[in-house]
Amino acid sequence: MAKKEYTPSMLKSLKCLLALNVAMILAPGHTALAKKIYKHSIDGLPIHFDPSKGGNIYASEVIHSVFDTLFAYKYLKRPYELMPSLAESFPKISDDGKTITIKIRKGIYFTDDPCFKSGKGRELVANDVVYVFKRIFDPKTKSTGTWLWKDKIEGLTEWAANGADYSKPVLGLSAPDSHTVIFRLKKNFPQFLNTLALSHAAVYPKEAIDHYGEEFGIHPVGSGPFRIKHYSRYQTTLVKNPTFRKEVFDIYWHGYQDDVHGFTGIKKLHGKTLPIVDEVQINFITQGSSRWLALSKKDDIQFAVLSPKVYSEVIKSPEPLVLKDPWQNRFKFVKVNSVSTNYYEFNLSFPEIGYHSDPKRTERNKALRCAIRKTFDWKARANSRYNGVGGALFPGILPPGIEG
Repeated sequence: MAKKEYTPSMLKSLKCLLALNVAMILAPGHTALAKKIYKHSIDGLPIHFDPSKGGNIYASEVIHSVFDTLFAYKYLKRPYELMPSLAESFPKISDDGKTITIKIRKGIYFTDDPCFKSGKGRELVANDVVYVFKRIFDPKTKSTGTWLWKDKIEGLTEWAANGADYSKPVLGLSAPDSHTVIFRLKKNFPQFLNTLALSHAAVYPKEAIDHYGEEFGIHPVGSGPFRIKHYSRYQTTLVKNPTFRKEVFDIYWHGYQDDVHGFTGIKKLHGKTLPIVDEVQINFITQGSSRWLALSKKDDIQFAVLSPKVYSEVIKSPEPLVLKDPWQNRFKFVKVNSVSTNYYEFNLSFPEIGYHSDPKRTERNKALRCAIRKTFDWKARANSRYNGVGGALFPGILPPGIEG
């Protein structure tokens, strides 16, 4: 087989995120005592709101609002920092890294729902975690999350292969008491706690699966701050979970820095009881021009990721970032690095640039390929793709800030 030569590059592009005032705001014309509504937009479509199947980032935004995970990430901290969520604290880990004992917080309740006999949500316990992992590996579930833990948890893959009988124990997955869950791994897996913060690991009750079956994705039952009121292909409406536990938003615990986050006004939310709003309307708007049109209207949406297609219409200067009038004074905005991979390769079977019957010509072709690679103007490519906002900050496989 002919050896291929390619030119990889990591391109950090700058995307503009625009929001009207702070994300948590009152709908225009409402008083402080009226319903607080936040109107959000997402630039893609969710796959599924069943955590076992909702593997894309658009579904995850909703799943993390409806369900809890054992661990989560501090909201403002960069680089990202893991924190206990359903877990009472960080776990006890054996010296070999293979036995992980997690204590679960007491007093966490699932939201009230008809799936429970009394209609009243019960307490979340360790057996719910065990059930979730078994269900992910049950072939009947057709989960998109099995790759995260396949051949990682002792006996779980084998349990699935031997019939997925929920009455049978799994060696590496146990609940010795109502608020303790123990994972036993086949080998040390340093990223394991991080996987427990992903949407696939969200915890839900067996009663909801028994009651709703295949419709669990549109009737999700969790213990998070919100519950789904309405779902369509274009919009999902979340309403405050009336039985949600009392939690206070501590911005400093979550990594607040005045020089970084001060302009957002988020400091006003310090000490507020969560959730802060009564209703969240999440609009799925895949077209960049449509998102911008909805954002530029005064009450359609209050947050959007700006598409490169409208940069020239909105941005006056990319560095420093300045918006054109009247957007400069109307929006609060921020630019963030977005890592993307741009991959190009040479077709070595093409004799004019690849392998040739003449060995000397093959050697010259290699020098030509090297010259093309070295003279490729990544900055011009980035400017063309992102309308002048962004640049090739690092050519290579692992850019700074990404742990390899």
